[in-house]
Amino acid sequence: MALRAYFATNTLQNRQGLGRISSIEIDSEGRQVELNFGADVKQFKDERESLRGEGWAPSKLIALSFTPFDKFPPIDDTLPKPGSRPQTSRAAIDPFYVYLGFKNDFRTSPRARLLRTIDQLAFAESTVQSDERVIDAFDAIGYSPVIELEYEFTPGWRSGRDQSDFDEQRLKELENMLEGHTRPDGKRRRRMTYYIDFRFGRRDASIPIDFEEIRRLTDARVLRLASVKLRTADDKEVELLELSSGELNLFSGFLGLAAFLEDGCLVLIDEPENSLHPDWQMRYTEMLEAVFSRHRGCHYIIATHSPLVVSGVAGPHAKILRLDQEPIELPSRALANASPDATLLNAFTVVTSGNNFLKQIVLETVTLIDTGKHRSARARELALAHASIYDKIPADDPIRDLVAGVVQTILQPS
Repeated sequence: MALRAYFATNTLQNRQGLGRISSIEIDSEGRQVELNFGADVKQFKDERESLRGEGWAPSKLIALSFTPFDKFPPIDDTLPKPGSRPQTSRAAIDPFYVYLGFKNDFRTSPRARLLRTIDQLAFAESTVQSDERVIDAFDAIGYSPVIELEYEFTPGWRSGRDQSDFDEQRLKELENMLEGHTRPDGKRRRRMTYYIDFRFGRRDASIPIDFEEIRRLTDARVLRLASVKLRTADDKEVELLELSSGELNLFSGFLGLAAFLEDGCLVLIDEPENSLHPDWQMRYTEMLEAVFSRHRGCHYIIATHSPLVVSGVAGPHAKILRLDQEPIELPSRALANASPDATLLNAFTVVTSGNNFLKQIVLETVTLIDTGKHRSARARELALAHASIYDKIPADDPIRDLVAGVVQTILQPS
C-alpha cells in the first residue's frame, strides 16, 4: 500500500536515526515472514496475498483516525488508480484495506462523518450479522440501536436541478404527502421521517418511500437531511447536534468499524483520545472490546499519548509497548486500571510535580530502609526505578532530594 511506497521512495531512518527502514519482519508462533518495502507494487501485493492465503496475514486491515494529519494512506495503492482499469468486483465490494478517517476530505466535520456512516449503514442490505454488529457499537456507547432521520425539500430545489432528472408526477406526490404530514406529537411539519431499528433489521418511513429513493433525491439536492435523532439506553431522545465532538467521534468510529469488521481483522487506531472526555478515554478499550465481541481472531493496535487510555487497557492478552531507544514491553496487568499518575510514570516516564504514585513508591522505599530491609531485592528494584527517573523529577519538587537520598542509601557499596 502507500505505506510501502512511502518507505521505498524516501531515505528514512527510524525514530532513533539508526538506519533506513526497508522491511518489516513478523515473528509469530515460531514462524518468521518478511514484507519488503523495496518491492514493487506487484511483488508486494503478491507477498501480501500469499501470506493471507496461508493464514499469516489479517483478513482485512482497517485504519481508524480522528485527525486529517494521520500517517495512514487514504487508499490501497495496490489497486488500480481512479480512471484506469476497473477494480475487480471482490476488491470493490470487500476491500482488504479500509480507511476510516478525515484525510479524504479535510472539510469533513465529525458530524458529517457520522452522517456518512449512518447513510452507509442505512443503505446497506439488512442482514442479521450487520445489525448485530451495529447493536454492539450502540450498546458500547450507551445508546439504543434506533435512528430517526428527518428529511425535507431543499429550499430552491426546483431552480437548481434538471427537470428531466426525476418523474415530475412523483415529486409532486411527495410534496403533497409532506405538506399534509403530521408528526406523532401532533405538530404539522413539511418533513418525512425514516426510522432505522437495527435490533430487528427494520426500516420504516412516515410516507411510502424507500431509502434508495431518498438517497437519490438527497444526492440530487432535492431533499436534505434536516434532523437525526438518537435514543439513550434509558430512552431519552437526543438530537445529533447536541452530541459533543467526542461522542460524534466515538459513534462514527465504532459504527464505521461495525460496517467493515469480520473475523481475523487487524485494526490500527491513531490517538483515539482526541476530543474525548476523560471518562470516555478510560473506558475506550472496554467499549472497543464490546464492538469486537462477535468476531474471532481480531487484533487492534492503538497509538496514544493518553495515560487514561493506557490505564483502561482491558483483558489479559493486551500488550503495552513504549518506544524508547529500545522498544520496551510493559506489564499490562500492572497498568490496567492504574491511576493516571502511575500510568504517566510507568508507561510514559513522565514525572508530574506532586505525582502521588511516585510518593507512594518512595514511601515504600523509605519504609524498607527504616525496617532494615534496604538490601532486599525489592529495595534494589525500587532504587533502580527511582534512579532511572531522577533526572525527570521537576527541580522544585521536594521529593527530588528524598529520591536522591534513598537511591544513595540502597545502591551505595556496603
